[in-house]
Amino acid sequence: MRQQDKIQSLESSRVIVLGAQRSGLAAAQLLNHWGASVLISDIATDVLSEDVLRKLESIGIEYELGGHSEKVFNADLVIVSPGIPNSASVIKDLEVRQIPMISEVELASWFVDSPVIGITGSNGKTTTSTLVSQFLDIKDTDPALVGNIGNPFANELLDYDENDSKKKFS
Repeated sequence: MRQQDKIQSLESSRVIVLGAQRSGLAAAQLLNHWGASVLISDIATDVLSEDVLRKLESIGIEYELGGHSEKVFNADLVIVSPGIPNSASVIKDLEVRQIPMISEVELASWFVDSPVIGITGSNGKTTTSTLVSQFLDIKDTDPALVGNIGNPFANELLDYDENDSKKKFS
């Protein structure tokens, strides 16, 4: 499916976001912005502040805390936060039901046309990412350092000025 088709398909989709930490909240807001019906589901009960809960309610994002209900299986797509292991029972159940799952980073990549540099591995990711970002900044490319080092990719997309003719990443 083409990038633009993926984005357009969100408008009529039911998307579940597993995990209510930074990347999950950013993904939920991005999805909501593009017209998806969103449910955030987290096994923790005290993961969201009252302010965050009020904001979610005000923009129409549904949430459930304290466990994953059957609602998570009523999905066209599931966004899995990085802290949820592949061995989690909810992931296994989603696989059995053949419900597509992607990460917040993959979701956010749908919205950019510029190159994305992904750095993976066991050790040194933060250092390497920071150095690459600094090297690119020297070249006047205006890089965005995002991911599991504190700033979700989706947050960068939410921050760009919609009235500007150029996306932040162009």
